[in-house]
Amino acid sequence: MNTQSQQTKVCFLFFVMWLYSLPMFYSVAAQPKEKNTGAINTWAVTATVFKLAGETEVRNVKLNWMQREDANLYKIYRDSNLIGEAKGNTYDDYDLAVGKTFTYYVEAFKDNTFTHAFGFTAVFAVVTLVLINVLAFAIALALTQKIKGTNIFRTIFFMPNLIGGIVLGYIWQLIFDGIFEKFDLALKLSAKLGFWGLVILICWQQIGYMMIVYIAGLQAIPGSLNEAAMIDGANKWQRLIHVTIPNMMPSITICTFLTITNSFKLFDQNLSLTGGEPMHQTEMMALNIYDTFYGRVGYEGVGQAKAVIFFIIVVAIGMIQLYATKSKEVQQ
Repeated sequence: MNTQSQQTKVCFLFFVMWLYSLPMFYSVAAQPKEKNTGAINTWAVTATVFKLAGETEVRNVKLNWMQREDANLYKIYRDSNLIGEAKGNTYDDYDLAVGKTFTYYVEAFKDNTFTHAFGFTAVFAVVTLVLINVLAFAIALALTQKIKGTNIFRTIFFMPNLIGGIVLGYIWQLIFDGIFEKFDLALKLSAKLGFWGLVILICWQQIGYMMIVYIAGLQAIPGSLNEAAMIDGANKWQRLIHVTIPNMMPSITICTFLTITNSFKLFDQNLSLTGGEPMHQTEMMALNIYDTFYGRVGYEGVGQAKAVIFFIIVVAIGMIQLYATKSKEVQQ
């Protein structure tokens, strides 16, 4: 019975190892297709000075901008102070001080990409938190059993973590495009496909790293605890729930913290796999901040504000998670 159980575990590990190695082989065998996926942000703001009839000095400024499809109300700022709103693409600022320089910028009021990016990132973080930690813990349990070749399995499972995020994104984009093309689908034309593509990519990359942390935690559990539980008549599931998991809480704290923070600050993989397409629906918070700061004229201040909000959110979530899991650790 023990031999059969070990054979089953070995088969399971070989199957998971095959899944891990698939993207590497596919990236070598397949040839990428050239696609024109670039998108240009043409929104711009111009300022023109003018004077009214009878005035001897220039005291007025006319602002013009190209209207955006995703907005119907614009806020106008002068020297970072809100001075008015407009529903069209022009705004006149009158009676300004002569000889003084002013800084203007216009903000699209209905630009909800940041709030959507936050919601998308939050859902993504929850899904990957569960999948990565459950699968990493299951593999760690299997690799701490007395079976041959555990070191080889550990190395192979950890290897994806050594590959850069940009490279991983393009590898998996190539794989997904090849698969979806047979079904007349495209990764960048479906938000649902983009979401699950990102989930698969980040799970494939991070499971091996979390597995190493869980293996270290499992090996640190005193064998006498499991022996005492076996003497008391506890079966495998009871020992797992009442002995193993409580003593694994320090490792669980580390892995959940790393998973949540990595999910919220994900950038490279999001940029290379989906680029936020279609229409920013798969854009996560880090990529949204990057696009705001570098992709929009005059939006540097908005990008900085988003970055500060992003930092506060990540720190708050990380501290709450650390407090919640730290309080459940067993004192030894």
